[in-house]
Amino acid sequence: MHCRLYFRTYFWSQMMIFFSLLKGLGNFYFSALRRTLNMLQVALPRGNRSRAAAKIRSARLEHEYTTMISFGSTGESISHEKHSDVPSIFSNIIVGSDPDKSVTHTRVLTSMALGLFASKLPVSSWQVVLSPLANHLMSLSGVQRQVASMIIVSWFKDLRGRDPVSVGTLLAFLSSLKEWLVDLLTCSDPALPTKGSVLPYSELSRTYTKMRNEANNLLHLIDSCAAFKDYSSSLNLNTDVLTVDDAINFASKLLLPSESDIPSETENIFLNNIESAKQGLLSTSGYLKCVQNNLHVTVCSLVASAVVWMSCLPSKLNPVILPLMAAIKREQEEVLQDKAADALAELIFSCIGRKPGPNDKLTKNLCTLTCTDASETPQAAIINSMQVIEDQNLLSIGKRFSSHRSRGHTTSGGDERSKMEGFISRRGSELAFKHLCVKFGPSLFENLPKLWDCLTEFLRPVKTEDGIPEDDASIAQLGRSYEDKDPQSLINNIQVVRSISPHLAEPLRPQLLNLLPSILGCVRHPHVAVRLAAARCITSMAKSLTDDVMVLVIENVIPMLSDLSSVCARQGAGILLSLLVQGLAVELVPYAPFLVVPLLKCMSDPDGSVRQTVTHSFAALVPLLPLSRGASLPCGLSERLSSSAEDVQFLEQLLDNTQIDDFKLNIDLNVELRRYQQEGINWLAFLRRFKLHGILCDDMGLVAHWEYEIEKYIDSSILKPLQYVGSSQDRVTLRSQFDKGI
Repeated sequence: MHCRLYFRTYFWSQMMIFFSLLKGLGNFYFSALRRTLNMLQVALPRGNRSRAAAKIRSARLEHEYTTMISFGSTGESISHEKHSDVPSIFSNIIVGSDPDKSVTHTRVLTSMALGLFASKLPVSSWQVVLSPLANHLMSLSGVQRQVASMIIVSWFKDLRGRDPVSVGTLLAFLSSLKEWLVDLLTCSDPALPTKGSVLPYSELSRTYTKMRNEANNLLHLIDSCAAFKDYSSSLNLNTDVLTVDDAINFASKLLLPSESDIPSETENIFLNNIESAKQGLLSTSGYLKCVQNNLHVTVCSLVASAVVWMSCLPSKLNPVILPLMAAIKREQEEVLQDKAADALAELIFSCIGRKPGPNDKLTKNLCTLTCTDASETPQAAIINSMQVIEDQNLLSIGKRFSSHRSRGHTTSGGDERSKMEGFISRRGSELAFKHLCVKFGPSLFENLPKLWDCLTEFLRPVKTEDGIPEDDASIAQLGRSYEDKDPQSLINNIQVVRSISPHLAEPLRPQLLNLLPSILGCVRHPHVAVRLAAARCITSMAKSLTDDVMVLVIENVIPMLSDLSSVCARQGAGILLSLLVQGLAVELVPYAPFLVVPLLKCMSDPDGSVRQTVTHSFAALVPLLPLSRGASLPCGLSERLSSSAEDVQFLEQLLDNTQIDDFKLNIDLNVELRRYQQEGINWLAFLRRFKLHGILCDDMGLVAHWEYEIEKYIDSSILKPLQYVGSSQDRVTLRSQFDKGI
């Protein structure tokens, strides 16, 4: 009896420490939410130039507003100016260079630990955990609801994998709490997050007070100004219950008269003060709206995750699906977005066989979100030439989501916000794909046929004996079959393949490889954005399917480099090889000997963009050649390619010019060549043999000497020298003799 009492007392004390720690982490919540200002969707109206100073003062005051909030056991808010009185225990857990991210990760990990801890307890001790969980879920604190939901998720996930029988018992304990969770999900208005209550999240109460005080101040200034006589009485505005939307509408619709309509300097001062108060109210209400929306997305997605893992889905799934999809699209913290993606995959898994079911629509929506990131999914309307690719540095892996801009192009704040939203949506959808691949394993396409339909919406699977087409002609034919398709739709299809390929289970990879010939065909597509999308997709596939992909590349893409009938094919091949060299790095060592020679031959291509891409790729591959000596040949290559003795000899001679065989001139010389002279001839013959360019140079001032040497030792019928010297006019005259034979 004493042991049990001691255990319960000890456990309760540890739980209180954990919960206090988690609540204390809420002190830092606003520092994370302040980053959402760049996602602000409220456009602040401009005033006239005379009120610029008022706006600046307002912005400065808002910038200095750094008050933080924490919550005690009673739920009352306590202000902390710049963390001055935050307990040291909380600051000590901040690790790494990004404190906001560290706080979020710490909160998530601690919640998971609490859930695992609770799952190991005997049933008789569960109530010790459930009571504080219920209090947190029923509080007005968004952070406390997040923490409690994550504990429930961790608790149920562990029990379902280790002790499924206990899941039913735990659900019986949580019967009343289950209904409360579902009720929370029906509160879709971020301003009213609790059923039956008009109060906002307690974290926002101080900002609400600030906003309402600013609205009161603005109304007072309006009443004091003769230019707005009787204006406030017509508003019928109750600031005690003022909502965010009401505040924004009130301030946005307040139009001030122009300076020419102001009769006195005193009135002008009043109007400047009104403008300053108006801008302050717009700033606070806009900030509050954004923070409130993002907090609601996070809270509701975690509550929905708890409902999913408790296996207590309501008859109508929209209240569960909508917050999860909102987090997939908008949750800025990756660790929290991953929680939503995991729950969404579990929800889809639970709905297999449900009629009617949401899985087809959810799958299609995820595929659409995958293509929203313009930094990863090429936009056909923008990327319409190789010059755009060069200007935006789109062939540099890992640098696309940055500040690269086209020459002469300035990105607006709206464009930056759109880019960020696209990035978050793509990341969320790819996290969902990752969890779906883990959840379903080899049965992914069998249970989610809509996903395979999305992968093959335009791309046609090619099934042959070896899973690859027989020759480059087949690839070219496939490429031509896509030329009449909408470029952006084709790009989006390719992007979906790219997003899911790294996560597929091993047994499904051969099925995915059936799409590779069609994607290779798109490498030679007339639209440059399609070529770029195909090259990126193939590079991503090569990271997990290196041997299979590289065999196809060597067999079918390398010949494109020498296709003089299609500059698009040569450009696409150059783009692909450039991305492969960067993306695979040392993984390309076994294949380097098969790439260097074709690249070298293309360095004199008539198209400048081809020359540039192959030159960079060649320069990156040459250091890998010594590593390839003695390496076994990649399996799967045709006998014709794997036994290319000429290429092997070329590489040996390229790395060591002493390995070049002496070239025997087919003319008689009246002298025996010295060794260095023979080596010069050997080098020129080497360049000619492999269709390369070069110039054999000598010291300046020896032109006459060379002319004398040639005339002395070589018959004029074989080689006739010409001194190309003199003034510019003299050289023009000499050019007429160039085509007379030498």
